Formats: sequence, structure tokens, C-alpha cells
Amino acid sequence: MTRASPGALLRVPALTLLVLLTLSCADNLTSLNKNTNKPEGVPITVMVTNATCGTGPCVPLAVRGWIPKFDVPGQPPSGFMAVGTVDSASACLAIPASDSLTVIGPSDTMVIRWTPDDNVILTAGDARGTTDHGYTPFEPPMSYTQEFVPAAAPGWHVTFPGDSGRAVVEAAESCKGL
Repeated sequence: MTRASPGALLRVPALTLLVLLTLSCADNLTSLNKNTNKPEGVPITVMVTNATCGTGPCVPLAVRGWIPKFDVPGQPPSGFMAVGTVDSASACLAIPASDSLTVIGPSDTMVIRWTPDDNVILTAGDARGTTDHGYTPFEPPMSYTQEFVPAAAPGWHVTFPGDSGRAVVEAAESCKGL
């Protein structure tokens, strides 16, 4: 199984389409949030509670955002951005200020941009023994949230893993500690 890293060029069979995954989570701390009127430099955060800690040693969680607008029909999932790792009972993570996907086709190139004003689905997987923020895009996550718009609130809260794989993300105040 091949794991793509940020900035890696992926070769996919359909029409010799090349997908260049450019995870430009450049500067998590410079988002300007139009919906919550947060000042520039204040990140949108998510407080992640690690429910695996209640049954014994914590399973470290790799938290990612799956970006629906990055879905390229007929291609493997390529819309994952790294959000962070939760090694303890909880952690405050910053939602990246932006991300982009560059699709290079046989005749043209297209750049798709994501900001916190766009939809995202948070996912969590087992981060043990991996080097790329956890599970690969080709493995199913242990848990995921509903689709939501991060800029709709200054902060969020989610508990992973959720019941039957589904976790609920709820609007909250921005968490401290960043």
C-alpha cells in the first residue's frame, strides 16, 4: 500500500490523470474568520476527547479533516488534511487556516482551495505505528463526524470514537492551550 505525503505526486489510472496533493496547511494561526468575526491570528479550534482512555491505556488518535470538495470522481480519496494527534484523554487542536488540492490532467491543471468557510468532516484513526498522522486515506477511520463548516463557530468539541463509528461535533467556545 502506498501512502502519499503532503506535496506528493499521485499517479492514478483513469485517463492518466495525475493528482498532486498539496496540503498547504500554511500557517494555522492566520485565519480570518468572516462568520465569527474572529481577529486575524486567532485559530478556530476543536477540543477532542479521546474516549479510548476510559477503558485502559489511551489509543493515540490521528485526527484528520476530509474535505468533500476535494473528491475527484473515479479517484482514490485525496482530500485529507492533517489536524493533529491526541495522545491523552483530550487535546485542543487548531483547524488549518487553508488547504489546497492541485489536479493535473492531460490538458489542464486545476487548483481547488479549502478554507474554514467550506465543509469538512473530521475523522479519527489509530495513530500507533504510523508516520503520516495515522491511518492512510485508503483505510477506514475508526470514527467520523457529520459534515460541518468550521467558521460557523469559534470552536468545536467532539468525542472520538463515537457510537457505531459516528461522532457528533458540536459548536463550542475556542479551547485554550494553543
